[in-house]
Amino acid sequence: MRGTMSEDRWATLSDLYGMMRQSFNDDHIRAAQLAKVLRIQLADFLGCSRDQVVLYEYDELDHTYTPESNPFRAISMNGDYVWFLGFGVTLEVSPEAYPKTTFQFPIWFRLEDSSTSVDTSFGEFTLPRGDKADLSEACAAIYIGLKTSLMNRANRKHNDKKLGFLDFGAD
Repeated sequence: MRGTMSEDRWATLSDLYGMMRQSFNDDHIRAAQLAKVLRIQLADFLGCSRDQVVLYEYDELDHTYTPESNPFRAISMNGDYVWFLGFGVTLEVSPEAYPKTTFQFPIWFRLEDSSTSVDTSFGEFTLPRGDKADLSEACAAIYIGLKTSLMNRANRKHNDKKLGFLDFGAD
């Protein structure tokens, strides 16, 4: 016996919802894995412990950072289907010395069918899909961006309020 037209419409909507949820879940996992890999590769690139590269849940509107060690929970998706989270690098005058502070910045991942773009706040890079995630270009850009920002601040030059050690609520 064939269902009614309304049952068919409901079945269609249910199937589409299931496909949408699966796509969202797959992308969420992929974005979280990229965040985890970037964290590891950045720590290795900078020569610091992995504990010194910190993940944050980032609020794009208020530019606020909430510590979150789990990349799956740290990452969010905006209305343009771009995944994002905050990163931080804990800096110190010398190993195991105080004071220490964490320089914070947002990272965005745009997941496409054939590639992934990674916007580090200091440059954007494209990774072909399916390739091993080699984020060395992104790590180099983050290093140069942090170095430039620290030099600018030491010389009392340009200060980007979306990056760094600032109270992000103040303009």
